[in-house]
Amino acid sequence: MHFDQFIQYRALAFKFDDFKASDHALENPELVERLKLRTVCTALVPSVFDDLDQLCNLLEIPKRRFAELALIEAVEKAKVILEQVNAFEFARQDQAGESV
Repeated sequence: MHFDQFIQYRALAFKFDDFKASDHALENPELVERLKLRTVCTALVPSVFDDLDQLCNLLEIPKRRFAELALIEAVEKAKVILEQVNAFEFARQDQAGESV
């Protein structure tokens, strides 16, 4: 056994323990309605879906949680890139994407 890996595993398990409770809570339609959560759906080629399914099953992560975390990171990275390249330098006011 690798001591460092075991301690990291336990530390991360402790850190993210609340995720299971919140994932379970989001199965309640009333809570979803109250929080005004939105759904994002997409069609995936079978190989990508199978990879996602296998990975989520292996790591015991709901696909909803995995997708949410991946989308949060992707949006943040896209915002950084938009800023780095000064994407709105020549944009009209209505194109500037105030929420970006």
